Amino acid sequence: MNAMVQTHVCTGILVKPGLVVAPASCVTKGIKDQEKFPLVRLGSYDLNTHDGPEEPEVLKTCQRIVHHKFTGKPEEGNDIALLVLNGTKWQHAPIEGMLPVDHCVPNKTMSSLGWFATSRHGSPSYNLVAIPKLKHVEKGECVKALKDKGVPNGTVCAVPEFRAVAEWDLGSPLLCQDEHLIGLVSYAQPQPNVHVPYVYTHVSEYENWINTLGKDASTVRDNPDSEYCRKDPEVPTAGDSATTREEL
Repeated sequence: MNAMVQTHVCTGILVKPGLVVAPASCVTKGIKDQEKFPLVRLGSYDLNTHDGPEEPEVLKTCQRIVHHKFTGKPEEGNDIALLVLNGTKWQHAPIEGMLPVDHCVPNKTMSSLGWFATSRHGSPSYNLVAIPKLKHVEKGECVKALKDKGVPNGTVCAVPEFRAVAEWDLGSPLLCQDEHLIGLVSYAQPQPNVHVPYVYTHVSEYENWINTLGKDASTVRDNPDSEYCRKDPEVPTAGDSATTREEL
């Protein structure tokens, strides 16, 4: 959630206690300092419920870790970031694990969950929505379908079996058997009346980067709000091994 107005901006996935993976294109686009450290709402199914900063399921971002090769343009790849959260009580288990797309298709089912909007600039759905069947799109076919946008390394393409009424949510996960994380929606190039695929950051290709908190390959920014952060010794943070450390 945007920390200033507390509205949904994108979706992320809890991969470890206190650690969320999300698109870098989402968490770096804020102008004000408060927007650079989003609130993370865990386990919610309804955006109409009042989950303010005082609620136990709404946690502040203590540290933002962005892949050092992310240029600000998701179509150039490396659209991945980590959010280190505050809090000591974890009522929600992390996702089962990460899986390469070729370990899921063609024998297993891919699906997605999200707060889908009717367009990239539309309002998110009030309720969490599932898209039950997605098809893997080979890279050559995906490049042809997206035309002006490239398909960089570290990504996979997929498209819903049936075009949904509402289907855009930056960061919505591509799942295998509803359990394992394959990717996070990074971008698309919607075309009128054309069934085009979405490009997902292929998270298994970044698994080592995630597990090492971006060691030697990230830009790190710490939340200056020390009153809420660094209270949980079990939640790791990136140390001095980052490529760049940003200061406020």
